[in-house]
Amino acid sequence: MPLNKDIHKVMVIGSGPIIIGQAAEFDYAGSQACKALKEQGLEVVLVNSNPATLMTDHAMADHIYIEPLIPETIQRIIEKEKPDSILSSLGGQTGLTLCMELAKSGFLKEHNVRLLGANPETIDKAEDRQMFKDTMESIGEPCIPSKVVTTYEDAYDFVKNVIGYPAIIRPAFTLGGTGGGIVHNDDEMNEIAHNGLHRSPIHQILVEKCISGWKEVEFEVMRDSAGNVLTVCSMENFDPVGVHTGDSIVIAPTVTLSDKEYQMLRTAALNIISSLGMEGGCNCQFALNPDTFEYAVIEVNPRVSRSSSLASKATGYPIAKVATLIAIGYTLDEIPNAVTQKTAACFEPVLDYVVVKMPKFPFDKFVYAKRDLGTQMKATGEVMSIGHNFETAIMKAARGAEVGVQSLNLKVFEEASDEEIERRVGECTDQRLFAIFQAIKRNILTITQIHKITKIDLWFLAKLENLANMEKEFDKVKRGEREFDLEFYKAAKNYGYPDKVIEQLTGKKIVGSQGILSEAKEAAKLLKKGKVAHMPASYKMVDTCAGEFNAETPYFYGCYDEENEAEEFLEELKAKNSNGEIKEAANVLARLAKSSSSEELKEAADKVIALSKEKKSKGTIIVLGSGPIRIGQGIEFDYASVQCVWSLKKLGYDVVTINNNPETVSTDFDTSDRLYFEPLTPEDVMSVIHTEKPIGVVVAFGGQTAIKLANFLSKQGIRILGTSADAIDLAEDRERFDELCEKLNIKRPQGLTVLTEKEALDATKKLGYPVLLRPSYVLGGQNMIIAFNDDDVKEYMKIILAHGIENPILIDQYKMGTELEVDAICDGKDILIPGIMEHIERTGIHSGDSIAVYPSWNLNDIMREKIIKQSRELALALGTKGLVNIQYLIFNNELYIIEVNPRSSRTVPYISKVSGVPMVELAVRAMLGERVKDMGYGTGLYRIPPYFAVKVPVFSFEKLMDVDTHLGPEMKSTGEVLGIAATREEAIFKGLIGAGYNMKRNGGVLFSVRKTDRYEIPNLARKFYDMGFKLYATEGNAETLRDFGMEVEVVNKIRENPNDNILTLLDSGKVDYVISTSAKGRDPHADSVRMRRHAVERDIPCLTAIDTANAIADCLMSKFTAENVELVDINDLRESKQTIKFTKMSATGNDFIIIDTREQYINNPGGLAVRLCNRRDGIGADSLVLVGKTDKADASMRFFNQDGSEGQMAGNATRCVAKYLYDNNIAGIADRHNKNETTADITLKTRAGIKKLKIYKLAGKTNTVEVNMGYPELNPERIPTTLKATDVKGSEVKAVVNRKLTVQDKEYAVTCVNFGNPHCVVFCDFVDKIPLAEIGPLFENNKVFPERINTEFVRVVGPNELKMRTWERGNGETPACGTGACAAVVAAVLNGYCKMNENITVEVRGGKLSVMYDGKDVYLSGTTEMCFSGEVEI
Repeated sequence: MPLNKDIHKVMVIGSGPIIIGQAAEFDYAGSQACKALKEQGLEVVLVNSNPATLMTDHAMADHIYIEPLIPETIQRIIEKEKPDSILSSLGGQTGLTLCMELAKSGFLKEHNVRLLGANPETIDKAEDRQMFKDTMESIGEPCIPSKVVTTYEDAYDFVKNVIGYPAIIRPAFTLGGTGGGIVHNDDEMNEIAHNGLHRSPIHQILVEKCISGWKEVEFEVMRDSAGNVLTVCSMENFDPVGVHTGDSIVIAPTVTLSDKEYQMLRTAALNIISSLGMEGGCNCQFALNPDTFEYAVIEVNPRVSRSSSLASKATGYPIAKVATLIAIGYTLDEIPNAVTQKTAACFEPVLDYVVVKMPKFPFDKFVYAKRDLGTQMKATGEVMSIGHNFETAIMKAARGAEVGVQSLNLKVFEEASDEEIERRVGECTDQRLFAIFQAIKRNILTITQIHKITKIDLWFLAKLENLANMEKEFDKVKRGEREFDLEFYKAAKNYGYPDKVIEQLTGKKIVGSQGILSEAKEAAKLLKKGKVAHMPASYKMVDTCAGEFNAETPYFYGCYDEENEAEEFLEELKAKNSNGEIKEAANVLARLAKSSSSEELKEAADKVIALSKEKKSKGTIIVLGSGPIRIGQGIEFDYASVQCVWSLKKLGYDVVTINNNPETVSTDFDTSDRLYFEPLTPEDVMSVIHTEKPIGVVVAFGGQTAIKLANFLSKQGIRILGTSADAIDLAEDRERFDELCEKLNIKRPQGLTVLTEKEALDATKKLGYPVLLRPSYVLGGQNMIIAFNDDDVKEYMKIILAHGIENPILIDQYKMGTELEVDAICDGKDILIPGIMEHIERTGIHSGDSIAVYPSWNLNDIMREKIIKQSRELALALGTKGLVNIQYLIFNNELYIIEVNPRSSRTVPYISKVSGVPMVELAVRAMLGERVKDMGYGTGLYRIPPYFAVKVPVFSFEKLMDVDTHLGPEMKSTGEVLGIAATREEAIFKGLIGAGYNMKRNGGVLFSVRKTDRYEIPNLARKFYDMGFKLYATEGNAETLRDFGMEVEVVNKIRENPNDNILTLLDSGKVDYVISTSAKGRDPHADSVRMRRHAVERDIPCLTAIDTANAIADCLMSKFTAENVELVDINDLRESKQTIKFTKMSATGNDFIIIDTREQYINNPGGLAVRLCNRRDGIGADSLVLVGKTDKADASMRFFNQDGSEGQMAGNATRCVAKYLYDNNIAGIADRHNKNETTADITLKTRAGIKKLKIYKLAGKTNTVEVNMGYPELNPERIPTTLKATDVKGSEVKAVVNRKLTVQDKEYAVTCVNFGNPHCVVFCDFVDKIPLAEIGPLFENNKVFPERINTEFVRVVGPNELKMRTWERGNGETPACGTGACAAVVAAVLNGYCKMNENITVEVRGGKLSVMYDGKDVYLSGTTEMCFSGEVEI
């Protein structure tokens, strides 16, 4: 069936920040989905918190909200945008879980939003472990013996008494195996089972019999609404069951299965997707006993999965796009294959090549991290390679993964003993492949022995043996025992060996090695003569159908066949683009058209003439991608690469991309004109250049991966577009850059270059401690530390030298100051700076791990101008053409340069989106010679926006055991989120909740900071203390806090008491934040590291910088919540601040800010209330009131408390609005009344209904206003409260009267009433003695009041007089409360203290109110005043 005509506006939920287990593959899927929806003419609303993605680019959707991915935010955006559908299956586990929450709560149904892709029942059947197991059993699909449990006791009982150890723990509704693992004993069971129950959002785990050693096989399958099903791709893991599929080497298609095994699992996969009723893509994972035909279903993902991007790129079948089209109504036979443009999506892809995916791990960043692999994912990214055989594919994957190898020879294993190699073969780590290869190559173990140890299939091991045998032959050549002829060279190339490795292992020089152009002619001559010389790769096309149909959007993989399909394609393209025949036909038609009256002939002539005038391509440009996602080089570089491709295509160039990351948009089939799925190494890139013959290569957008090729390519005479290779080297070379800074009179921290430990120690004597140590030419601050003493330097140099790093080590003076960051576009003559960012944390924490604020908020004009001037001078002196990133430090009011990166940086996507400056597009135009001043955005610093954008880092520490969470100069974050708002505090708050902080506003805080930080903690602790947090601290910290008058509980360090210390405190649940800084970390055995790890594993925020902790404390002190922060559509960003007119009014001590919305628009009244009602930084008021138009009454009103929450009714505010309307003759209200009369009647529409008010005038102006508050709601369900109603003496009504309620161990008698707002009235003898600030929040947030409550403490002074103090929800104690006074009077009547139909005076701190209850309605009256009017700029 075609597009569902009921679908017009679709919401797409992204997957949020890049974390281990949920990475760039979901940006690729989401981007495909958005493109597919827009192509169908649908309006698209995108929600994603990640600013680094292409998915959140302005062009991808009609409305883009870079907002926290939490239910409250999604609900508010749905209410605002009113989509009719929501796509659940393309945002990873995050998107799926959110959609499930909204569906199960009834919210989607209530707002008429349909769930596309997978319905809640389908999702539950796949994600809920018990329902999944039951479903599999019902359709006859075997599962591994298991039990779904929700308690540790049940889990332990099942393991002990049924399945035994080892067992696998799999939490429900998590991603990347978070919280799971294999347990071998009681201790591991205790730790992992408890953690799994904690991590699961529904606190459910599957306890499963461990079947380690079985094969793990995956099928990507598709199904449409008509029940058509197909398998897109089969994949199998190199590692057996027991290693998370994201951490395993994966091969596609399956290569070790017999036809019977393959058909059996394929049938099972199709059976599963059909039984689930899934519409779209689905991933099925199986375990297969290698010795029998026994299999079991491991799990099913009812969504586009991590493997979907791999399967899409491996086959050329765009799974996410097809799944999207199915979700909106199309069937498989109606969807064209976008690659062939001839077949339909119902054709199953066929592969005539082998694909290998190799994971990329972060262990190079974390030297102390456990490298063991299990069921919990640890990889940050992956590469994919394609080859004619497994040998080629695995070799390409290894050198493309950027793990320091060009073959399977890992240096550490080449030098290891036989015993060490044998031991490492038995350890399941990220390096096991290399250990196995050494074991085979050195004859330490046979492949049969290795299979017995590892359970890795013999087919794979035999392939590795082929490679090992090839290297043995290399060794024979080296020893002169065999000839190095062309046939042998070709055999080596067909096994994937690059020239550099062949030269190293044979000792033979290959002419033209790695594609060196200066030797290319000689190499070609030698090859013709049958001699050994460099042989460029040829290329085969990925076409989804094993060559049966030609691809229209081709991508290629390298091999060494004689046929080069890429060259053939280029020849066909050239012929197609040749317009000689078109010109000739155009001339003929033009002559005929002049003498002919045929309109058809004229139309044909016009068409051909237009074709003849079409611009030819300006030439081919190659864009180098950024390779695998890793810490320090993430998805932001893929964003930049794709933007570069799009910009070049727009300018009329043919664009070729080289990249090997299957997760990314840059490797999508239709991003560039041609794609080469190849490693980013010199030889692989030069082979593509040999075929494509480009006019230039772009390296500036592919991060360090691409930049490090600049020098090599430049030496080959290849034109580097933009900043030259020499300029790049100038920025990295310490001595050259120091000379440049000195020449420009630019300050930088003093530094030295060293190569040995002795030189390093000598350097620190000259510079003094602390110092910053880092290698040159690094990304993400890799291997960078701050050293405080000689021991730190020795430890660091030992680690660095062990890594075999050849570049010099840079040692700088460490200055703790304010860090700033600038991204600029330079054309060689001038620059444009879209914005200056300022870090929350002082220098010493890597910029990628810092909270960054745009625009900077602490700069005066003098310093700002200095930054602009120095940035311009530096960019021009470097000869920059394109992007440049500069990091500055302000120390003692002096500006220092930290470093310059003449390339795209990780902040480019973020600044592009929030500034509105298309940075990559402008940089590309500058690279090609266009002047910045002519681009329409000016020069110098771009306009400062009327909002703040805050980037908050996101970490994956829970996945990496033994990694210290202490932040420093070495980057540790895996992703980031963004908060955009009108104020810095609000933007930071949004960023923090988007990053996963719970932002609890009560509980406990633990302090354990180093001595040098103790002088800073009193101010920080005071913030928490004043909010009511309980303070805990180690002895030295506690002493400091006590000296400043704060109560603190001392906690033992771990070594001081093994049974009662900081770890047991964290286990108790009493601590909600940990503030921990230490002079020395890294070592997992150190007490401070153990404490921080313990906090992370229990989901307790652990803040390792005082500045970060202060920022969080400030946010907690504000009244911002997920419900009142501004929602920002980045496609509709305002360019200037808004001026709002207001009137300040008061009524019996309550004051209100009245804003008339009839002629001015208020976007986010809740957030505005938080800002304007603040008595320190705002206008100051109890509430914000909006007055508007309505046809139901004289006017409408809405009111918002100080915390941004909207109330139903406010008596005093209503009275103020009446005075405002009458005295200002709003909408002619005063004119409609007789001015000689002393009263006037007004009606107001409130959320609690239409209210009638009577105005009593004095000298023609309003003096007193009486409002009919309506009847009091006494039904407990409508208050609401869980307290039970009882009969009221002398009345027929039932109400919550005089009910007992225990608060903080004290019993109170309460009466509950609702007047548009819920109220709890407590009668007492001395209201002035009530510790309201302490006890008010306990009543407000008591669990018997599900929507929080206002609490009135009332003393009965006499039968017609009450004295009252009020604690308002959202506002705290206020001088008065109109609805509270009404509630107090009704409660007094119900309790027999006062009588009906009598005016009762209620004395509050702001004055006196008069209330009368007639048994039905309540009347409130009192004086009102106008304070002042004015304007406020926001």
